[in-house]
Amino acid sequence: MRKVFVAFAACLLVAAPAAADAPAYMPVQGVLADAGGTPVNGDVAIRFGLYTADLGGTEVWNETQTVTVDQGFFTAYLGDVTVLNLAVFRDNNGLWLGVRVGSDAEMSRFQVATTGYAAYAQYAGDAEMLGGTPAGDFLTSTSGVGWGSLTGVPAGFADGTDDGASYSAGTGLTLTGSTFAADQTTIQGWAQGVCYDTEAELTAALDDNYSPLAHSHPWSSLTGVPAGFADGTDDVGPTYTAGAGLSLAGTTLSVSGVTSAMITDGTIASADIADGTITAADIGWPAPATLQLAPQANVATCGTTIGGTYWGSTVSATDVYIGVLWYDETAATGLGADYPRARLTLSCRGNGTFELVTGCSTVLATITCTSGARPWTRASAEFAPATGDWNLRVRASSGTIEWQAPSVVLY
Repeated sequence: MRKVFVAFAACLLVAAPAAADAPAYMPVQGVLADAGGTPVNGDVAIRFGLYTADLGGTEVWNETQTVTVDQGFFTAYLGDVTVLNLAVFRDNNGLWLGVRVGSDAEMSRFQVATTGYAAYAQYAGDAEMLGGTPAGDFLTSTSGVGWGSLTGVPAGFADGTDDGASYSAGTGLTLTGSTFAADQTTIQGWAQGVCYDTEAELTAALDDNYSPLAHSHPWSSLTGVPAGFADGTDDVGPTYTAGAGLSLAGTTLSVSGVTSAMITDGTIASADIADGTITAADIGWPAPATLQLAPQANVATCGTTIGGTYWGSTVSATDVYIGVLWYDETAATGLGADYPRARLTLSCRGNGTFELVTGCSTVLATITCTSGARPWTRASAEFAPATGDWNLRVRASSGTIEWQAPSVVLY
């Protein structure tokens, strides 16, 4: 189907306000109909090209757009696909627009009107004439203008001298060059002659109206005293009470003493105590108390027991119970307060481990014995005694482990 371009209009659009710096678009409007004159509808591929002649010539620009046609009418913006370089209007005296629809042959070219050549304005940065006057007849921004070249100079400035008003120094002033200053001698003379001639006169005049620096005023002579201070007492301030270790007498707080509750354990070292301030009499400590562990026999136990006296031996590699002690901190008057620490002691020979336990599971103290030709007396690490049943158990590491006199030392 042959398509015919039956109407055409074109103008140049550039973005305002700086047209010379913005991309240019040339709107093209037309009516597209088929060979029978029926208007075309839908999207149509149209190729546009600019040429230097109506026939032949050189193609200086082209692009192909998909244009939407409605009842034959369409609008396309040249430069929307391929940038329209405005230099083509500067470099060519005339341009013609060629249009080709789809695969049809290109239609007769249309000459671009003067609207397109408005784009040439961006290349007019260096005008040769302004109002018919050559550029060389104008001064540049850096050119100097001599005084003699000025016209219309006011008469007062024609001689080149600023004849402003002249001033002179009057009474009480001095003039040096163009600087005025107060005449100190004259001013002092005025002060003495007009106000007070002597210091005594000035003092007498001031005493009737002002108080000397050392003068004090009674509270009752003050005016505008806030209501909260009118009775002479500040009743708004915070109220304080004496806490632990302090005493309060009237409005005075004092340190009354330091109790053990105020001192965190381990915070006072020997360097904090002055030499000679604490004597042996100040440090009382009862003699250690030794409690023997009775041989384990015919009593409730935590496991296997071995009866006997205060000595014995075993080759068992598992725990056997050999001694028991019921310790009641509250019933044993003074023990809890006087003996806060304890150690397990015994003599042993061979390889094995002794453990003092409470509740059949909680280990209070441990002694490890190693082989030797004779028994050795050993002590466990320090532990804190607590009410409960204490059971002594032993297990051999290898061979026979022997023991005697198992005891708990309280101190």
